Amino acid sequence: AFVVARRRSCRWAAAILAAFVLAAGQYPSPRLCAFVLVESIDDIVNTAYDIMQAAQDCSLPHMAEAPCASDLTDMMNRWFRMSSDLCSATLFCGGLDNECGASISMALRELARASTDLIAAASDCSSDRSVLTCTFDVVSAIDRVNRFIGNII
Repeated sequence: AFVVARRRSCRWAAAILAAFVLAAGQYPSPRLCAFVLVESIDDIVNTAYDIMQAAQDCSLPHMAEAPCASDLTDMMNRWFRMSSDLCSATLFCGGLDNECGASISMALRELARASTDLIAAASDCSSDRSVLTCTFDVVSAIDRVNRFIGNII
């Protein structure tokens, strides 16, 4: 009788623990909702900054190609991050799972970041600058491409 009662109490304890675990992981989550919305606003502000920088670096007659390209890829990086945050916000704020869209947006963000690293590598590797800086830029770009593949898989 003692063994049966102990099993029942263990089952109840396991059921209560499972209920708390499930309740903690349910959505919407106000804390995570606020976090991703603030991140999205931050990305909008930084995108506006990148657009202003691109307007200066990409305008004639003093167009600077590498800074112009870097500003544009930084802008795309911010847009894709904002897209991922808003896809996550649909889950955290409303309970609608849109994590597939968030993963695809993060994958595109990694490609934009790889582009920025390659732009830096083009500048660092063609001049008499440090070989270490050139190597760092190339390895960073390869790392970003690996992260792109990881987000797609």
